[in-house]
Amino acid sequence: TINAQPNLVITDPAAVCSPGTVDLTASAVTAGSDAGTLTYWTDAGATSTLASPGTVGTTGTYYIQLDLGGGCAVVEPVNVTVNAQPNLVITDPAAVCSPNTVDLTAGAVTTGSDAGTLTYWTDAGATSTLATPGTVGTTGTYYIQLEDGNTCTTVQSVNATINSQPNLVITDPAAVCWPNTVDLTAAAVTAGSDAGTLTYWTDAGATSTLATSGTVGTTGTYYIQLEDGNTCTTVQPVNATVNAQPNLVITDPAAVCSPGTVDLTAGAVTTGSDSGTLTYWTDAGATGALATPGTVGTTGTYYIQLEDGNTCTTVQPVNVTVTNNPTLVITDPAAVCSPGTADLTDPAVTAGSDVGTLTYWTDAGATSTLASPGTVGASGTYYIQLEIGGGCTVVQPVNVTINTQPNLIITDPAAVCSPGTVDITAGAVTAGSDAGTLTYWTDAGATSTLVGPGTVGTSGTYYIQLEDANTCTDVQALNVSITPQDDATFNLIPECEGASAIITGLTGGSFAFSVAPADGALLDAGTGYITNATGGTTYSVEYTTNGACPNSSLEQVIALDCTQDTIVVPTAITPNGDLVNDKWDIQNLDNAYPNNTVTIYNRWGNMIFQHNSSPTSLYYDNMWDGTHNGEPLPVGSYFYVIEFNDGSGESENGTVTIVLNK
Repeated sequence: TINAQPNLVITDPAAVCSPGTVDLTASAVTAGSDAGTLTYWTDAGATSTLASPGTVGTTGTYYIQLDLGGGCAVVEPVNVTVNAQPNLVITDPAAVCSPNTVDLTAGAVTTGSDAGTLTYWTDAGATSTLATPGTVGTTGTYYIQLEDGNTCTTVQSVNATINSQPNLVITDPAAVCWPNTVDLTAAAVTAGSDAGTLTYWTDAGATSTLATSGTVGTTGTYYIQLEDGNTCTTVQPVNATVNAQPNLVITDPAAVCSPGTVDLTAGAVTTGSDSGTLTYWTDAGATGALATPGTVGTTGTYYIQLEDGNTCTTVQPVNVTVTNNPTLVITDPAAVCSPGTADLTDPAVTAGSDVGTLTYWTDAGATSTLASPGTVGASGTYYIQLEIGGGCTVVQPVNVTINTQPNLIITDPAAVCSPGTVDITAGAVTAGSDAGTLTYWTDAGATSTLVGPGTVGTSGTYYIQLEDANTCTDVQALNVSITPQDDATFNLIPECEGASAIITGLTGGSFAFSVAPADGALLDAGTGYITNATGGTTYSVEYTTNGACPNSSLEQVIALDCTQDTIVVPTAITPNGDLVNDKWDIQNLDNAYPNNTVTIYNRWGNMIFQHNSSPTSLYYDNMWDGTHNGEPLPVGSYFYVIEFNDGSGESENGTVTIVLNK
């Protein structure tokens, strides 16, 4: 009997992924085979039993034998594929600090793993998907699955660490007043915070360091960063308030004079300042209160403090000047006699007083100015005010005594004729005057004594002074009239065929003339001019005045013989303006020598006068008057030359003397 081999149909089982196993005993592996006994071997000879055919975990060819009994059996190979799991290498991502997140999808997390598809899960069985694997924000263990091309997967855990931010508690520091500063490093600012390292910044990003965190001097928002042991940081704002000092404007009060006081509380002292509370102190540190700021009576520097609503203060000095009243010493001026005046500005009146400005008043209140303090002419009490620096004044009275002049009544004495005299001491001259002592003077100032007041023999104004018991005086003028005889001088100047009379000193009346011998000569009673005189004859001319004080005189004159070439050259002139010999009258010169030249020289030979006569310019019309270039010449002798210019070549020379001049 040849039994047919049993029919063993083998269908390789589906590949599995490690750690999965293949069950070669599964009916599907041998579906379609004959019924029989199946055994499982590692070799085709069926000599090495496959220990666990239902959980084959290694890829390879194994063998199944179908035994139908009777020794008929068949062995067929079966291929088992157990694909290895993909290699998934996990590197836990670095811890981050909240609110930062962890990115599990970052390549660094699975660096070194096999290729495949990664998925992320919250559980090891990969049943609960991790929704945001790229922004994991909670610390924990998560899972990554790697699936390769064989659909084999590996799941590995991965740890995400999200460290919480440290707790930074900020308490804003108390406000301070400039120039004080805020210390942001003070423990109270961050009391209640977690342990860690504190740093200080000017910006919320902590990029700009705050250089003076312990002495912040400017109001503003600053930032503190706390870093814990995990290098996690928290940045919080902190507010520093540095209030400005209030503005305190001080205007020193005006100086006052003692016993006046200064009111430092007056609004004008702090006008322009900020609002706030003012206090007053004796020192710059505001430790010693000023007891009476409204009535400060002592010069010095005091201090005012202004405190505003932020309790910030400013202290400023204020200067107080309280000047002592000046010392004014008054010495009443000596009594004077009217019309004399008292000089209150005389330094002697205020000798011993302080230096300052003096003013003069008619009242004690110094409201009515004394118009002329240097010439006070009325008795009374006046007032002097002394003002020193700072406007301090004192007023003192001064007494002025002006005694009245005695009454002096003058009656001019009656006029007398010379040589009579006048007695001005006669009682009638001062009848009706006050009692006192009379003295007599030649001047109104009573400085030149009149000698012989009882026998005054010269007309003029004289002065009598009356002095009373107060040594006051009155000086009055009186007029003395001593009338001279009517004529003091009568000069006859001989001329051709007569003479002219020059009469001076007339004081009254007309003249009566007579001439002897008559000899046919005529005398003009008005001019005294003698006409029809015989040349060479001596005439006697008598005149008599008929005024209040008559006088008479007898003069002689020799008439010139004008038929001869005779000139009369005077040896002197008196050009004093009395019309007598005022000019050098060379008698008969133009008649005898009509072309004459007269020249006069001074002692040094300098020509001072010259006249060239002609029919139209006679010397008589241009006589020398004792001047040179219009100026009077000094008294003295002058040399003259008279050139006749008649063809004879003759001349005459000599000296002429100026005896008197203006």
